[in-house]
Parts: sequence; C-alpha cells; structure tokens
Amino acid sequence: TVKAGQKFGFNTFFRSKQNKIKLKVELHVPSQPENFHCGACKPGTLTISPDRKSVIYEDVLDASKGRTGFTWGIGPKDPKGSYELKYSLDGIPVDTFAFKALPISKDDAGAVK
Repeated sequence: TVKAGQKFGFNTFFRSKQNKIKLKVELHVPSQPENFHCGACKPGTLTISPDRKSVIYEDVLDASKGRTGFTWGIGPKDPKGSYELKYSLDGIPVDTFAFKALPISKDDAGAVK
C-alpha cells in the first residue's frame, strides 16, 4: 500500500559478463494520471501508452556496477487503486510488484503538496 507523497521502486544486484545491460521498467496504473513525470529519465527513455494507463522506461546501463534501481512516487492527484510495476534486465523478467495507492487521509493532507 502506498499513499500520496510516498515513493516505491526497487534495487537489484546482478552479475553480467557484458559491459552494458538493458533495463526495462513497466508501470501500469488504474486510470489516466494527470501526467507521468520522471525527473531522472534521459530524453527518449520513457514511452506512454495511447490509453495513458501504462508507461515504459527503457535504458542501457553500465553493467560493471552490478546493481540498478528505480523509484516512482505517488502524487496527490494520481489515480487511486491497483498499480503494477514489472522490470526486466536484458529481456529476462526479474520481478513484479502489485500494490494499491490510497487516497490522502485528512491527517496526511497537510504533509503532501
């Protein structure tokens, strides 16, 4: 469960004999958000589906570090309901997370902007 103002994501450690590794992250949301914002994304790495209920981030990473991660956040105007995040490395599925985004409670409303 995630509330507005909170972040979610993953960190993964891996071994690769290659110099580069391809990361693909898919986020599926219950309804169209106001926008998909990715402050850390390089231009051309983010693709939004025509129905605006899915977004895919793809990038080629330096594999020598042996780890990667990604973080998204839930904003106060983001859709509430069931979300799913999947990610893969070099086309191999690594993990899938399903969770719910809850509306802001009255107690939280002053803390989230």
